Amino acid sequence: MKGRRSAVRTRRTFSPRASIAFDAGTRPLDMTIVLDCVLAGEPARPRFVFIRTNGRPAGRFKLERGAQELRIAVLPTYLQPGRNVLDVLVPGYPASPGHRDSPMKFGVRALRFETSAAPAPVATVEGDRLILGPGTVATYFLRLPDDARLRFESGDRSADRLRVAVQADGRPERAAAVARAEPGHLIADLGPESGSIARVALSADGTNLALVRPRIEGRSVESAPTTLPAARGSNVILYVADTLRADRLGCFGYRRPTSPRLDAFARESLVFETAMAQASWTRPSTASILTGRYPAEHGARSLMSAVRADLPTLATILAGAGYDTAAFVTNLNVAARFGFDRGFAEYHYLEEREDRDTVYVSAAELNAAAFPCRVPLLCTTMYCQRLRATGARSIWARTELVR
Repeated sequence: MKGRRSAVRTRRTFSPRASIAFDAGTRPLDMTIVLDCVLAGEPARPRFVFIRTNGRPAGRFKLERGAQELRIAVLPTYLQPGRNVLDVLVPGYPASPGHRDSPMKFGVRALRFETSAAPAPVATVEGDRLILGPGTVATYFLRLPDDARLRFESGDRSADRLRVAVQADGRPERAAAVARAEPGHLIADLGPESGSIARVALSADGTNLALVRPRIEGRSVESAPTTLPAARGSNVILYVADTLRADRLGCFGYRRPTSPRLDAFARESLVFETAMAQASWTRPSTASILTGRYPAEHGARSLMSAVRADLPTLATILAGAGYDTAAFVTNLNVAARFGFDRGFAEYHYLEEREDRDTVYVSAAELNAAAFPCRVPLLCTTMYCQRLRATGARSIWARTELVR
């Protein structure tokens, strides 16, 4: 099927039932969900997998031994805006004791989404103008000042064609009215959301709409008295722990003592409890952290794609401000060939090795390489751990070496 594709890599698991949550966006489209599956073993009788979407039957497929792809056509009527759930069920697995079937394993290795719809249009910037085309939505997340309002210059008829949706954290979305302030100047009142972190989405009806010098105005929000300004020339350290589950950390409520050092660090720090990764795998997620862009914008979305060369990154910005920059990474997904070395004066890739029990270098080895850097800098470390037949306790023992 031609059209947009997005892929999700999963950890291979063997279970009779699995649920996969995905976001269908604000306006779900016709899509095909492609599951990359594997059936191991020698079942004496045919095996089937049943697929349900949001509790509704979406397909029944006969399983063949070995790897195969299952293509599930999903209608928009089966989907809902935002979060959706795909259930996968293999009845009668595993075989009951004494059954003549040999041991069987069924797993989902990866999935991808395909749609025949054209890519969504994006807003463009030409000089001091923001251009909104038909169907375009420009979304911004920001802390609004007191008495906030969106002001821009455009034709008076723009008030009828521009839609401004605003949603403060924890509140419902509302449409902000656009009114004429003076000839050629329009404003949208954001007062009810003043002083809060909010999402502001701009969209246009009909043909292209140009907003000249769009800006948020209002009285500045004073910082809380306990917030201290960052010291000039402070070090910046970005430490990324790949494939680390938040729900298994004590600082996020897990009861077992899996992360005492991280918990101690969290007690002295600012913890974001609802931070969300922008993708389900390493490369696009890390690229979003370094660029502040969604995967669709920074381009690093597939196994062979790289970060767009024209985008500034945290490293290029701080290097331009006079910082010495260094990166120490242990994951091929953020290697230099994919553009992750831009802006770093030093870039060290500590390679994976299949003959090593942990495949990736340990946190102790990574720290030994990174800690000698003692000048004002941006230091990015990428830690990933995959073990061969050892338990989670080993993972945490290595993670806790990081201070």
